[in-house]
Order: sequence, then structure tokens, then C-alpha cells
Amino acid sequence: MAEKRSILFISQDFPPEIGGIHTYSAELANNLSALGHKVTVIAPEKSEAALFDEKQPYSVIRIRSSNSLLGLKLIIQIRSIIRTHKPDCIFHAQWNSLAASYVARVFGYHGPIFCAAHARELLLEPSLPILNSLFRIYRTLLMRLPAVYYPVSVYTQKVLLRLGIGLHNTQIINNGTDPVFFSPDVASGQEFRKTHAIPKNAFVLSTTARLVQRKGVGIVIEAVERLKEKIPCLVYIIAGDGPEKQNLQSQINRISNAGSIRLIGKVPFQNLPALYNASNVFVMVPQTIPPDVEGFGIVYLEANACSLPVIASDSGGVPDAVLHMETGIIVREGDTKELADAILFLFQNPDRGKKMGHLGRRRVLDELNWRNTAQKLSNSIQHYNQ
Repeated sequence: MAEKRSILFISQDFPPEIGGIHTYSAELANNLSALGHKVTVIAPEKSEAALFDEKQPYSVIRIRSSNSLLGLKLIIQIRSIIRTHKPDCIFHAQWNSLAASYVARVFGYHGPIFCAAHARELLLEPSLPILNSLFRIYRTLLMRLPAVYYPVSVYTQKVLLRLGIGLHNTQIINNGTDPVFFSPDVASGQEFRKTHAIPKNAFVLSTTARLVQRKGVGIVIEAVERLKEKIPCLVYIIAGDGPEKQNLQSQINRISNAGSIRLIGKVPFQNLPALYNASNVFVMVPQTIPPDVEGFGIVYLEANACSLPVIASDSGGVPDAVLHMETGIIVREGDTKELADAILFLFQNPDRGKKMGHLGRRRVLDELNWRNTAQKLSNSIQHYNQ
């Protein structure tokens, strides 16, 4: 049996805040601990963080810092943290915190350094040319440190290659989800429909996302308007909040079937399974608006885990999350007609939709779950340390 490791896990995005990388980091830390590794997480200080931290099977060191400056703030403390915890390796949830490992190397740390890669953090650059040039030098210097990068999708791996990372220094490990928390539950879905006054016979589409332009919610609204006569029982639930909320509400108010669209605000994480189980189809059709891009799309796995078929666009790393015509339907980015046709197909072929949902759940159970993601990472780390 391979020896278990002491892992210093650095993430600038971590609970109690909510987000894709936050979930990724917390789930990996939890599952690596379950596999027997000694995990110590370093994350920014947040209100109510203590309540979250005390419930975890790993220790958490909180640093007074904004998310984006965690790596720089850690420069002062990383030497003493390494002396105290003696990690076998350091894992970064994104490259932005690698400054801490750079200083650790200066002070004699010789253990391997690993880093995850999602997408947006690799594309984000300053807009001013002079700052951009300096930033690229800084990024190149830091990104030489990791022995292995773990992109979450083929798309993200290609971004790493464009940044000069060697193919042999990358290993794709897809995201996962929790098929116990996200699971089919008819009763919770019925209760959600009752709470939100959704008719029993409604054909329900749902989206849960931060309301920003790249999530493509406006495109779904356009598709719903196209379908007002072909699917009169259609109801579209938009769960989320963000800077595009008012623009989306204005768009909804302008269409003739505005009553079929419900902008219900942010749904608490613990209620997301009920939202999925109240739906017939989950839909999110991201757009690529550099540097904003969907690196994977964990929400597709959450919906699939509830045996729900999904509709997605071919943006970024989404094709890693959704298997076209197997676990859902992938449409061309920005193509409203193709999206409307996909929705109509699933409405007219409910048995096909159910099969996609069942295949999606089976894929989550067999492959795309956090335990399996953590196991792949654990195998790689242990193999490198041998």
C-alpha cells in the first residue's frame, strides 16, 4: 500500500463562501482526508469560517487576506507553517497562490508542488499593456514551480499548453459531485413545485448560476419565447443572483410569455437537490467572453446525479461534463434556434430524456464523483513521491 502524505492544501477560494472552486477545494480536502492523507488547508479568513472549520476532518489555517492576495500574504508566514506542519507536498487549488511556494523554495523546501487548473484564472490578465507585460513575466516565473498540473478538462489543458506548460506536466482530472447529496427524490421535487406554485403538469426547465453574461441565461429566455406555442406548459426557473439580474428581468418583461419565467433569486445550497428534482431538464448554455469561460460545469453533474437530462453549449470545458446525446444535449454556443430545438426534442421525447438522466447518474456514480477525483489525485501524488 502506498504511503499516505502530509499535504499542505492552499486555496484562495474556500468555504464558507460558495462557488465552483470553493466546492472543488472543500471536496478534495475532505476526500483526501478520507483516503488517509494528513491535509492542512490554508485559506483566507472569512466571517463564520470558524463554524465551518471546526466540522471538518482536516485542519484549516486562516490568513487575513483578500482571496486574490492570499499567495502574497502567505509569503510572510509560509516558512513557519512548513516548519510546523512538515508537508510532504504542497497542492495549490489555482496558480495565483504559487508565490507562497516560490518563497518556500527560497527557504529550502524541496518537496513537490502540485497545482490544479480550472480556466478563468489562467486567462485573466491586466488590461494596461505595461502591467500586462510585467504580469506575464510574474506568471511565467511562478508557473514553472509545479511538477504536475491537474486541469479539470481538455479545454483547460490546452490553455496550459498555450502558456508553455509541457504536456507531460499535465494530467486531466475531471471535477465530480456528491451522488448521495444530489440524488433522485420525487417528494422534494413535488414540494419545491408546491412552494413556488408550479403546476403539476408543467414542463420545467431550470438554471442555477451566478447571473453574469457568460452563463447564457438571456439566450435561454430567447429560446423560451420561441417555444411559447409549441410548449404552452413550459415553466423556466432561474435560480441565482448577480450583476445581470436587472437586465434579465427587463428582458423577461419584454416577452409575451413572461409569466412562464420565474426569477426566484439565489437558492441555498441545501435546497439545490429539490430544485433539480422539480425540473424536467436542466439548462445552462455558457458563452465564451474572455477571460470569462466555463472550465467544466459542476452543475451539470449535480443535475445528472438527480437523474436529470441537461442541455449545455459547446463552450470551454463543458464537453467534458456532458456527453452529447448520452447524458444530455450539447448545442452550439449562442445558437438560440438549436437550443429551442433541443428543449422541444426533450419535451417530445420524455423517455429519451429519462434515459439521458439515468445514464448521467450512472456516470456520476461510476466516475465523476469527488471520491474518485480525490483518488486519482492521490494516486498521482503518491506515484510522484515514490
